[in-house]
Amino acid sequence: SKMDCPLVVFNHYRHQASGPASTSSLDHSTSIRNKPFADCVNSANFFFLDKFVLLTVKSSVLMYTYEVERASARNDLKVLQSAALSAGGRYKLVHEWNFSEPSQCHSVSAVGCVNQVQSPIILTATSDKMLQVLDAAVGCVARHIPSPHDRSIHCIALPQPSIHVPLLLDAYNMFATSAIDNLIVLWDIRAPRSVARYSSHVNRRESVQAAISPCLRYVATGSEDRSARILDVRTGKELERLAGVHDDVVSSVAFHPLDAQLASGSYDGQVRFYCDPSRVTGRRS
Repeated sequence: SKMDCPLVVFNHYRHQASGPASTSSLDHSTSIRNKPFADCVNSANFFFLDKFVLLTVKSSVLMYTYEVERASARNDLKVLQSAALSAGGRYKLVHEWNFSEPSQCHSVSAVGCVNQVQSPIILTATSDKMLQVLDAAVGCVARHIPSPHDRSIHCIALPQPSIHVPLLLDAYNMFATSAIDNLIVLWDIRAPRSVARYSSHVNRRESVQAAISPCLRYVATGSEDRSARILDVRTGKELERLAGVHDDVVSSVAFHPLDAQLASGSYDGQVRFYCDPSRVTGRRS
């Protein structure tokens, strides 16, 4: 249907394709610089309150501004229909971070950013087992961090803002990384090295994800032994092992922004939800 049409399609390096090829030398020169992506787009993230889109292609992080076509309609449905019928939205490359030199990394393995606050910080991990802290405000790499992981990082977990859990801006300096080396590492951007390490789960083959709770007290992780784990950030102890509900690798976890609830996703195709029984008495089901 028309409503299935995308509002913006990112398929060229610098900006949206200009349409049929032109014979003018100016258009020909522009098309040479604005080539289609040479490889697959591995990840996409909104950034800085939806003002930018971050894409990763091979060893590069690309930051774009974008604009969705708008119509003079009074309701959202007609706006979306008009955008779907139009030639599509516009986008423009505003900055690129390329990590192929001098480290010779082959790809960006993970990207993390907090979209819901105006933070210019972007975290990236690369195939050469390095972490980079990017400052989008000035377009530079603010810090290179040698990773303590034995394998390249596949997950960067950051606190996700919630209107129900007010946090100071400094709270977003905390993040966690995981890799296929059975290790979750907790970081503070301001610290010279990692601040804690956890290894109670099983992660030797798959890209198992981790998550930080909105209150910053807990880290949850999936596990290849068909369980999910909840860890105490302060002590490093495992508080809960949620087992016996999945039939395959638990690959992803997510905290509820308000309630004491956790969701887990598995290769068995199921999503399971867990809650604290002491908090559901008298609550709506």
